[in-house]
Amino acid sequence: MREGKPSPRFGARGLHTIQLGGGSIPLLLKLYDKQDNVIATLTEEKGECIDPGYVDFFLGPNCRPAKFQRYLVENLPDGTTGVLHDNPVALAKDFPAWVSFLDNWVSRHERS
Repeated sequence: MREGKPSPRFGARGLHTIQLGGGSIPLLLKLYDKQDNVIATLTEEKGECIDPGYVDFFLGPNCRPAKFQRYLVENLPDGTTGVLHDNPVALAKDFPAWVSFLDNWVSRHERS
């Protein structure tokens, strides 16, 4: 049984959305084959700390949360993982680039 909802654009090709991400919720997409087996999973992972942030006792105006690098990571059923994109925030701001990225990702797994 497939998890999540079919993607409006790539649902017929097996792409299902579990979480769309945003804020502190990471992105989670799964790609299924015709037999409902998971071919690949695309997740957003938190990487190294870019800015450690700052907190003082009085929670003054200079306080800020820590910032971390984010990555789009592909997980395959055999346990193989790989970083596909190192700036998902910039990719999310450019919708045509995001659609092209997803199309290439889905197409790559349809051929294999």
